[in-house]
Amino acid sequence: MSDALTAYPVESSLHDFLEGLPIGLYRTGLSGRLLHVNPSLAEMLGYPDLETLLRRHVKDLCPIPEEREAWFRQMMADGRVANFKMRMQRYDGRLIWIKDNSRAIYRPTGRVACFEGIVEDITDQV
Repeated sequence: MSDALTAYPVESSLHDFLEGLPIGLYRTGLSGRLLHVNPSLAEMLGYPDLETLLRRHVKDLCPIPEEREAWFRQMMADGRVANFKMRMQRYDGRLIWIKDNSRAIYRPTGRVACFEGIVEDITDQV
């Protein structure tokens, strides 16, 4: 390993790495409350800052009930979704197409604790 990499604590570099990825990352509670988002997701959705986005609910961001419910059914059945295409609403109200890859995170009891995922804007591909 190079000396440049060993000079930084792993936790700090991992955090910087995740926060700087040019793809949206999120964590939500089972109820749909946003727990964490990265700056790229806020930028993708046109939000002025992370705090404003974190005050939103999944129902606000994914306003098409049938798409949101299909995502949830697949997640609860399989514990993950792969390449799931749906629409998300930007801060300005415009809908974009996204591709979502997510997984359920489980408590030791086997119950779902939260969901974590990666969102990519595919509007230009649809």
